[in-house]
Amino acid sequence: MATNPHQGGHDDFTVTLAASARVNLQDHLTGETSPHIIHAVSVTQPVQSWTVLRDHIDFLAMDSTLASAIPELPTCATPSVATTAASSSSSSPSEGGGGVTPGSQQEVDLIVQARNIAQEWLSSVLTVPAVRESPVMRQFLCYGANVVPPQFEGLAWVDFTASAGGGGAVMNPEMSAAGVGGVAGLTAGGAPFATPV
Repeated sequence: MATNPHQGGHDDFTVTLAASARVNLQDHLTGETSPHIIHAVSVTQPVQSWTVLRDHIDFLAMDSTLASAIPELPTCATPSVATTAASSSSSSPSEGGGGVTPGSQQEVDLIVQARNIAQEWLSSVLTVPAVRESPVMRQFLCYGANVVPPQFEGLAWVDFTASAGGGGAVMNPEMSAAGVGGVAGLTAGGAPFATPV
């Protein structure tokens, strides 16, 4: 099986960040609202596929967890979107937070940057057999399959699927509020369509 540089491609499964979006989430401890980048992670096996939604923060936490158990893994970088978002808490949640206008080219650029960082890291670590076979990575790629939590409904997703113009290429990402290649078929809180094994 050929491996696309934008995918974690292997004989048993492939992993692609099919879409990403920016959403404001409230911290349960402080009550403060801050922008987050959410990624739609599409996992494809020969007989089934599914999508899970992960915050970019989840990628950073996974990086830390794996690094403590498996030495010399590449590091998942923190995108500048986190710095940009945190630098302007004066924007209201309705404005998109972080001083970035929702739907603007700046927002799309920040989302693309975060997606590319996460995709590159995930593709890289999945080449390590110990990572691919680890229970924590399997949970990361499977838990909450095909379910869209209510706070992620109706987001303006930047689509990175082949229909967006190039098999995972991010040169011209498309914005979509209705749904995304790997996200459109998800349910809001219901049972997943296909349970990953």
